[in-house]
Amino acid sequence: MSKSDMSSGHSSDAQPGLPTIVFPFEDGKTARRPVLFGTGPAGGLIEIWDAGENFHYASGPIGSDERWTVDVFEEIAPGLHQIRARVIAGAASEWSAPRSFRANATDDAPVINLPGESEQVSDVVTFQGTVPRAGGYVDIVDLNDGRHLAQVRVGPDMTWFTQLTGLGARVHRVSVNHRLDGVASNWAGVRTFTVVAAASEGLFDFARLRAFIQNALRKISSIWR
Repeated sequence: MSKSDMSSGHSSDAQPGLPTIVFPFEDGKTARRPVLFGTGPAGGLIEIWDAGENFHYASGPIGSDERWTVDVFEEIAPGLHQIRARVIAGAASEWSAPRSFRANATDDAPVINLPGESEQVSDVVTFQGTVPRAGGYVDIVDLNDGRHLAQVRVGPDMTWFTQLTGLGARVHRVSVNHRLDGVASNWAGVRTFTVVAAASEGLFDFARLRAFIQNALRKISSIWR
């Protein structure tokens, strides 16, 4: 213990702040090896356990933006799971509120092709991907603040496409799911990308050109199917 710690009455092993689990969503459906996401004190280590502290799901660092994203260590059994999180930073925090979700034996989550993982994009953000079955629509959700960004129709070629503006110049983390005939799919893994503050004209033009070409090819493909 340092002198400053002694004089202030605080230990260097003071209990860190409480983490939160943002994703998977409560009662959501995931694949058997889901990505987990949440918030916590910057610089700490996040640990994810089952509610009875018998099974260790995942661990990883908490970033400087007080966000953490971790992969589950191994495939988990299909069925209902309840997890809790804690932060290790000298001492251990209290446990977070529990989060329940269901792991499905079959992964029917949409695939996100664009934006790419860790990609820097202009303020016109292109979202594009595929789903296992034609029809229905895809929901895009920003995990940082829980905003529902868009509902996108799925084409007969099992692809989906949209462009959004006004997301803000910062790091974004999104997930998507597919709804068909009132039934929701698994949620896709977390996709992280950054909207740049002031995109150069070249980046902006390239993004628009790429999106135009991909959308045109998608439409041509659906015609010839």
